[in-house]
Amino acid sequence: MVHAGEYTSYMKLFVQQTNSAEVEEHCAVLVLETIPLVMTTFKKEMRRNRPSGMTVPQLRTMLFLDRHTGGSLSEVAEFLGLTLSTTSKLVDGLVKREFLTREYAADDRRRNILTLTAFGQETLASMHEVARARMVEILSGLTDEERPVVLQAMQALQRLLGPGDAGTAAAGGIAR
Repeated sequence: MVHAGEYTSYMKLFVQQTNSAEVEEHCAVLVLETIPLVMTTFKKEMRRNRPSGMTVPQLRTMLFLDRHTGGSLSEVAEFLGLTLSTTSKLVDGLVKREFLTREYAADDRRRNILTLTAFGQETLASMHEVARARMVEILSGLTDEERPVVLQAMQALQRLLGPGDAGTAAAGGIAR
């Protein structure tokens, strides 16, 4: 794992190396070590600021539906790794608290269409803002020299891993 003090030595190592395969390997290791740290920080803030009584699976459901508007109960269950009946009970709680709506597909009444309500969207936005503010606080520890480097690296990762065919191809065909 790379610590803040090791940043400069890694940058020097990258600049000095001429073998691009070695540089790519070091980049891969750093990305795979760093992403869990970022996600842990984000998740911690989201969990800490979730509404009273909301479970982590309920929060994950809302986050999933924020990215997959109109997702089905089956899709949520698969995402959470839960049975349909357990997921249905979980969704019932979110519907009851007015975070979600549940409708039936016109072409198949067995298919539940789940959508965040305006209240659910506002709740997620508020939680996301707190997590974003915490990340800003953490990133304020970067030096003036490090800030543009991190920004450029994040933009490159978004380009390579983002939605679309190029991202999927760059990720070795791994579906997100």
